[in-house]
Amino acid sequence: MQKQLQEALDALQDAGSNYGLTVREANEKISQLVEVINTAQETYNDSLNAVKNFVNDMVGDMESYYDEKSDKWKESDKGNEYSEWKSLWADLLDSENELDEVCIDEICEDVFDMEQLMLPDWEP
Repeated sequence: MQKQLQEALDALQDAGSNYGLTVREANEKISQLVEVINTAQETYNDSLNAVKNFVNDMVGDMESYYDEKSDKWKESDKGNEYSEWKSLWADLLDSENELDEVCIDEICEDVFDMEQLMLPDWEP
């Protein structure tokens, strides 16, 4: 009977060690995936900011060009067309049309807490 108990305890010890190792491996994989997501997020946000800066510069240049024109030109068909075209570009910066940066923390808050993904370390 003592031999059976010892075998059961040894099996439990082995299973606990295996479980602890599996948890650590899972946590490492989760950490690696979060790192990949964070890198992709940073790349996306950098690209988005480059586009926003480009549009902002374009609108600024358009406004400078428009402001230098005479009132007669501004009231002409060409002036009106230019003003409408400039407005289309400016609308890209409008808060309703503006693309937002992505943030994994904000996305995940609605679905789950990132901390909850990590399994607690376990030692038998």
